[in-house]
Amino acid sequence: MGGRSTSLQLLKVLDKWTHVLDNGGILHSIYMDFMKAFDKVPHMRLIHKIQHYGISEQTTNWIKSVLSKRQQCVQVNGSRSSWRNVNSGILQGFVLRPILFVFFINDLPNNVISDLFMFANDTKSFRERVDQSDQKFIQEDLDGLFESSKT
Repeated sequence: MGGRSTSLQLLKVLDKWTHVLDNGGILHSIYMDFMKAFDKVPHMRLIHKIQHYGISEQTTNWIKSVLSKRQQCVQVNGSRSSWRNVNSGILQGFVLRPILFVFFINDLPNNVISDLFMFANDTKSFRERVDQSDQKFIQEDLDGLFESSKT
């Protein structure tokens, strides 16, 4: 069924928010959109994460060979830059592009205290504010998300 994942996630978030708000609570939320996320994935960090999840050496080496030894240059009005190595980014059109990105961001929840919902390159984190000390947790979540998103 198309759109099932986004619909289900939206219903879960709405249910949690409604519960908090119906009981007079206050919500703190963080929304992140990893712009050009697929283009910024560092190859070596991705390979390390793939190995961590127990993907076979043969498959890992194949993915590594697809990603590595690529170069690019820019040509404008007949002038061309020098060739540069491409050390990040998952190829557009590569059939494994979405799943490789999931491998890359799958540990993001390890750095967040609050509820976290992820879909593709969009992430939302939220928690009920019980008292002033909860602001500390939101800042820790922001710090954790920032650290995790460094490429």
